[in-house]
Amino acid sequence: MIRQVNNSRLDKDSSMVNSNGQTGYPVYIPDGYTIDAYIAAVPRLHDAIRFKFRALPIIERTTIMKGIEAAPTPEHGETLCAEVIKRQVIEWDAVFRGDILPLDVNTMLHMHYNIFMTMFLIVVGRRASDPDP
Repeated sequence: MIRQVNNSRLDKDSSMVNSNGQTGYPVYIPDGYTIDAYIAAVPRLHDAIRFKFRALPIIERTTIMKGIEAAPTPEHGETLCAEVIKRQVIEWDAVFRGDILPLDVNTMLHMHYNIFMTMFLIVVGRRASDPDP
């Protein structure tokens, strides 16, 4: 069953409430808006991770992507990705040996590559978060 709200269609099951107290997924992202995200575990590859990040405005995202494309080396490009994640992620549950890992570039560059790239793609709005069980 689909219902009409202000000339838009909302699925009746869009009952997810995000950290901003709003239901569903945003189509408009005001400054300071945060999004809860989840990357599912991949058996024999990596554990799951939950994190909260500040959404990127379109112009900032475009500037970031152009900077990464223009990076002089692949290593520089990966470091730029890590800097974006560090700047946008405000909270996470990544642990190592029982301790929450710091949110810094060095930590990002030592994450499992699938977690690193998936997190980057979620943060820049190119990939959706996995469903959080």
